Formats: sequence, C-alpha cells, structure tokens
Amino acid sequence: MISGSTGAVTSPRREAPPRRLPSSLRGRGIAERIASALSHSVVRSECLLFVALIGCGTKRDPESVVLPSRPAAPDSGIDWKEELDWARAHFPSIASLRTELDLGPLLAWLPGEGAATLFLTMEDEQGRPDAHAFRCAAVEARRADRGRAIALSIPVAEGEPRSSPTRRFIGATVRSDGVSVGDTGWVERMAANGQWERADEYATAGRSFGLSIGPVERDAAWFRYASVAVGVSCGPTEPIACASGGGRPCNVCREVTIELTPSGPGRLPPTHRIAPPPAPATCTEPCPRALNPDLVRARRLFEHWKTAFVLSSQPSSRKVALFRTEARCLEAQRAEEAR
Repeated sequence: MISGSTGAVTSPRREAPPRRLPSSLRGRGIAERIASALSHSVVRSECLLFVALIGCGTKRDPESVVLPSRPAAPDSGIDWKEELDWARAHFPSIASLRTELDLGPLLAWLPGEGAATLFLTMEDEQGRPDAHAFRCAAVEARRADRGRAIALSIPVAEGEPRSSPTRRFIGATVRSDGVSVGDTGWVERMAANGQWERADEYATAGRSFGLSIGPVERDAAWFRYASVAVGVSCGPTEPIACASGGGRPCNVCREVTIELTPSGPGRLPPTHRIAPPPAPATCTEPCPRALNPDLVRARRLFEHWKTAFVLSSQPSSRKVALFRTEARCLEAQRAEEAR
C-alpha cells in the first residue's frame, strides 16, 4: 500500500503465526503442560551448565546408567611384559612362569600342506602296561583346526591276512594344553594298485596325556607345564605393643609370598593353609597400616593375569613327548634310562 504522507510503499503487516506446542504437549491439561515445560527448562539449564564437561543429550534416569566396574586395562599404560620379568626375577618360585602357551615352535616342524614324520614317546611313568605306550614310534603329523592343532596318525599294528596287507592306527590331537587320544581307531587295507585305503573303524580308549606344551628345545617338544592360579599375600603377623599398654597381633606385611594352586578342568578347589591362631589382643588400638610396594605391584600383575603356567616339578603320570628326529628321541630315551 502507499502512505498518504510520505508516498512510501509499505508492506501490509503480517501477523506472526501462532506458536504451536510441541507434539509431546498437545492434548494435555494446563497443569500437565506447565510441568512438562518446566522439565524441559531444567534439562536445558543443565545442558548449559554442564555442556563443557559432558555434552548435552537426553537426560536419563539414574537406573539406566551403567558404569564400568574398573578402569580398562589398555588405558593403564602398564608394560605387563616388563612387570612379569620383574616378578620372575623377584620371586624365584615363579622363575619358569608363563602366561601363554605357544604351539608355534612345534608347528614350525611341519609343512604348510601335507604331512611330516615325527617320533612319539607316550607312556605310563609308573611302568604299568598301557595300550597307548610308545617309544620313538614314527607317526604321521599334519596341521589341523586351521593351524591351532596337530593331528597324529599313530600305527599300532600291521598284519598280512589272506586277502591283502592291513595296518591299524589310532588318532591323537596335539594342542597347546596337551595331547589327547581319540576314542576311534581305523584299519587301512592295501588296494590292488598298491595304495592304502581306509577299510574299517574300531573303538579304542580315549584319554589325555601330559600337561601343557613346553619346553620346546633341541628338536624335542615336552608337555610339562601345569596350569595354576596365582595368589599373592604378605606377612608375618607379629605382636605389636599399644601406646596405652598391652598389645595386639598385626600383619606387618614384611614378606610377600606367591602361592601357586593347580587349576583347570577337573581340578578340586584349592585348599588354603590354616595358620595357627595369633595371640589374643589385650588392647583396642587399631594396627598400624602396613605398606609393601612389592605386594601392590605383584597383586596388580596377577589380577591382570589370573591364570598362568609353571614348569611342573611333578610330571604327569602319563608322559608324552614329540621329537623331530629319531636320533633325538633315542638320545632322550637313553638319558631317561640313565637316571
């Protein structure tokens, strides 16, 4: 339109459209709308106050927030290998302790495809007769389970019936945690073309031999590592005098002890040693706080590695070993007999 006094062209005044309530507030009563609006204002003011710290987002009920129970280990910046080296050097009882079992050195004896001949000793150390007793037996070994195991074909008998020559085998699986013999054997028969073909299967007694793998050295793979749970404690408990007279027994935490308890499937729960009861207290003063940095350091280490492996001083009653060459197997056998 044109203004009569100035001749200026002006636009007709437009009324602002009415503000629409959020969909979440429509259809509610006045009191409910006010309460909801106040709630939105509280959230907005909280966001303004804390946005620099936590950001602004939908407010959650306290029950829906899940907090981590402990800081994540990768963020601690601790060199666990260095800590383990310290513990081995500091506590002679765990000098042989390992936190991982590695089948790699034994797998290195085998080709990527196909089979290799290894030499197996597997026997009962108590001298009892055993259907699975072998000394330097030539076995066929090949990679299995995508490189996580080794499959063994162990010859147990040969025969020449009227029809054609036969030979019997049992199978065994080698893993980092030991050697297990399957519960099925098989028979191979020589075909007319001179090739061996599997002809039949039979049941056998499955069982496990040895402990976990290690050490692997000088073309010999032993299975002598036992799985253990590691406990860390300190002591001793000594009588400490009170300022008011009398005394009370207190743990002075001067010596740190590493306790190894066998663990793994089929193991019984550990039996804890029961210390003699200390002398009764004759005062009510609390014990002084005993601090031992070695205790803190060792406990932190074995909370990170709750299970470990140590070279057993008491070999399994069923021992097993694999050798890369027959000469190395015979050498180990002669050394065993000379003991």
